[in-house]
Amino acid sequence: RNGNGDATSAVASTGLLEELVGRGSGTMFVEPSTISTYSLAEAVERMGEEVLRNIINQAFASQRKHLLSEYFDSIKTHNPTVYVDDLQAGVAIVYPLPKKEGIAYLCKLAVLPAYEGIGIGNTLMDHVLAQQRAKQHAVVWRTSSDNLRAIDFYDSILDGLPPDMRFKQSLPRTSDDHEYTVYGAGIPQGHQRVVAYRVAHLPPSFLDLRHITSS
Repeated sequence: RNGNGDATSAVASTGLLEELVGRGSGTMFVEPSTISTYSLAEAVERMGEEVLRNIINQAFASQRKHLLSEYFDSIKTHNPTVYVDDLQAGVAIVYPLPKKEGIAYLCKLAVLPAYEGIGIGNTLMDHVLAQQRAKQHAVVWRTSSDNLRAIDFYDSILDGLPPDMRFKQSLPRTSDDHEYTVYGAGIPQGHQRVVAYRVAHLPPSFLDLRHITSS
């Protein structure tokens, strides 16, 4: 199922699948997820941009965040890799960190709320880290410091890594009024602070609805 350009298309989820693996019937009948990898263009062609956008928006709805309309256009020039599970319930988007050779930026990791808790997020992370490690790339990502569920999840990911590969740093409030916690796997110690600062100050990709007041 893996590869660039020859990935097998992930099957679309159905109401029955949601009943079996989600929160419908409560029945937890699910096989380990298979992850397919695509270029962004391939992912959009196979799944549709709105499907990808919907997964991300639903995953972040509890944080009252909505993906910016220009997000996919803004990352095209970075040649991102898109990871999708076989239920099309989870997605990860990774691209080279600008101006930092050998470091991949995990820009998005999202799982539909109905499919949380069955290992899709962990499987996506394992696949991303393994594939980037095979390319001799370190991986870095960020999450809002007030997203406690994400913090707990990413802390558990770090716990599964060798101590010399782990990196975590909380950054002060940025110019866009966000506080981020930056995580890394395999980043050399002497580069960690610089990388964390650069990642924390990348442009936001969400509209934060908490900061919008109704008139």
